[in-house]
Amino acid sequence: TMSYLADWGAYSLHISSPLRFLGIGIGVLGLAWLHAKRVALAFQPFARVYAHLGLLLIHLSLWFLALFGNFEDTPDWGGDKAERLVFTVVWGVVSVLSLWLAGVLGQRVLRGYGLTFLIINVYTFYFQFVIAHSAGAWFLHLLLTGGSLLAVGMWLERQLKSQGSD
Repeated sequence: TMSYLADWGAYSLHISSPLRFLGIGIGVLGLAWLHAKRVALAFQPFARVYAHLGLLLIHLSLWFLALFGNFEDTPDWGGDKAERLVFTVVWGVVSVLSLWLAGVLGQRVLRGYGLTFLIINVYTFYFQFVIAHSAGAWFLHLLLTGGSLLAVGMWLERQLKSQGSD
């Protein structure tokens, strides 16, 4: 209550930390699994709502951690470069794991999030670590990288649809 009197707003609840949202996302994804396994058959499709929310929270929090680092206790939102690289790798592993689990479990929701956020991860990594010091050609890099990743994503979606897995 004292923090509200001090007008700290959301920061008093520590909502500024993506690590907390990562934990919440994992918990919500666990809730989706429990809902799918334990709830009556008529209500099982609602587990998809929990799965979407959990996956979105997990991937967005990892994206913020890859961009800014863990800025919970420090005012520096730039984060340490090594820390951001570690979170980028963790995010890539989570995306690839989502794609692998989608194949094993046959869950399209995992495939969609894994594919989308793996492409965003590669794009973010490229601009954060590869061309960070070539600001003069940023527009060219934007067009080449963004365009090629968009083409790869569209090609993958066409391949997956042609296989009848959609």
